[in-house]
Amino acid sequence: MLVVLATTFLALLLMGAVMLVVDLSDHGVLSTVYIKASDEWMERLQRYAAILAAVMATSLVGAMLMTSWLQKSVTRPILAMTSVARQVMSQRDFSLRVAKSTNDEIGYLVDTFNAMLEEIGRRTLALEESNRTLEQEMGERRNAEKALLAADHQKDEFLATLAHELRNPLAPLLNALEILRLPDSSVGASLAAREMMDRQLRQLVQLVNDLLDVSRIATGKMVLRPERCELHGIVRIAMEAAAALIEAQHHQLDLVLPTESVYLMADPSRLAQVFVNLLNNAAKFTDPGGKLEFVAKVHAGKLEVMVSDNGAGISTDRLPLVFDMFAQADRSLDRTQAGLGVGLSLAKQLVELHGGHIVARSGGAGTGSKFSVYLPILPAVEAPRPTPVQDTREQTGKLRILLADDNVDFVSSLAILLEAGGHEVAVTHDGVQALEIAPRFGPDLCFLDIGLPRLHGYDLARRLRALPGTRDAFLVAISGWGQPEDKRRSLEAGFDQHLAKPVDFEQIRDLLNDFHTMRQRQ
Repeated sequence: MLVVLATTFLALLLMGAVMLVVDLSDHGVLSTVYIKASDEWMERLQRYAAILAAVMATSLVGAMLMTSWLQKSVTRPILAMTSVARQVMSQRDFSLRVAKSTNDEIGYLVDTFNAMLEEIGRRTLALEESNRTLEQEMGERRNAEKALLAADHQKDEFLATLAHELRNPLAPLLNALEILRLPDSSVGASLAAREMMDRQLRQLVQLVNDLLDVSRIATGKMVLRPERCELHGIVRIAMEAAAALIEAQHHQLDLVLPTESVYLMADPSRLAQVFVNLLNNAAKFTDPGGKLEFVAKVHAGKLEVMVSDNGAGISTDRLPLVFDMFAQADRSLDRTQAGLGVGLSLAKQLVELHGGHIVARSGGAGTGSKFSVYLPILPAVEAPRPTPVQDTREQTGKLRILLADDNVDFVSSLAILLEAGGHEVAVTHDGVQALEIAPRFGPDLCFLDIGLPRLHGYDLARRLRALPGTRDAFLVAISGWGQPEDKRRSLEAGFDQHLAKPVDFEQIRDLLNDFHTMRQRQ
């Protein structure tokens, strides 16, 4: 009831008149009050309308100002973050950033968004780098697998070729032995058999030496002994070594050397080995009756040695691989001189150890081949005249020699050769037996194997040095182990010299001559 009265009163007030009726319930209407405004209602309505318009205008301006502030402080940064997020997703560019306009909560949100972009970019870059590394490693692994497969295939081919190359000289050796066993064998047949055995054994020795040299170079244990040497002497050594194969193939060899002396700082034996390998290679891969050339000339301060032939040549696809280990230019089965494929690789590495380089050229299969070796030379000076050396062969006198080796055939054959030279020889096959015999025998020289049964050669040498009757004996180690480390251990054990198997009897003969000369001087 009060709400109705208040509403009615307000309406009348607005109309300019108010009628107040007081009803006291049970007593009926007590009185009626009329209130009449002094102003007209239209004027009042206009004033209130003006007030309302002013309030609404003020509110609208305030709302517009609030909207502008909100748009600048809230909406625009959020829209900017949305735009940057779209660009990052489309362009994958994590370097984009949202500009910070305030330092309040919205500014903190922008900083957080930018930090998130930086972190995502860093992680994305790390992931991409990891993926690239993984792809690279996968590529390297695939290449390594291919290289391993190729190496395994090459190893199989090498082993097959090695077996073939070993069987080649063994077959004539067996035949030569059968010839020597014949009771009615003629002197000529026996001599031919011995010459055949000598050739085949030298081929085996060369084969083993090449393999050992390759191993030494691969492990960094190849030691050169460079000295000032003259080219003509080195070539003469190489020609003597290659002459047998060239003559056996009935090749024509043209030799052209500089008329003046050419000096090199080189290891003469190793450099001669390079030329021998090139000459042997040319002789093997040229049909009998072919033409070989060995031409040496000096130009631009360097020595060029060219070995050429008119033989099988090298195909264009094999030419880049001709210096690879175990590579063979001709792998056909009808080649009787296939070789192991180590000669050219060994020659290349030896030339590089001398500070030079080697180049292979060929016009293709059937056009022959040419190998050029380039080496630095020394300034020409007058070479000193060599001091004549007196030949001391067969002047060693009678020596007492102890042989200890568990290879019965080797030590027995060596004993026969030494006894044929007039020496007294004692043979043993294990270290303990050698230690028992040596004090009674009183040897001048002892040739001891390292891998002896029951007492190895190092301990045997130490004990012989401790005994009064053998402490002054000349001890020579003969072993299949010929690396510098093996020679060092031999010297530490008390040996005077170390020879690597297979041992040429010429080495032993020269050693006996040197020992005889040394004893005479004492």
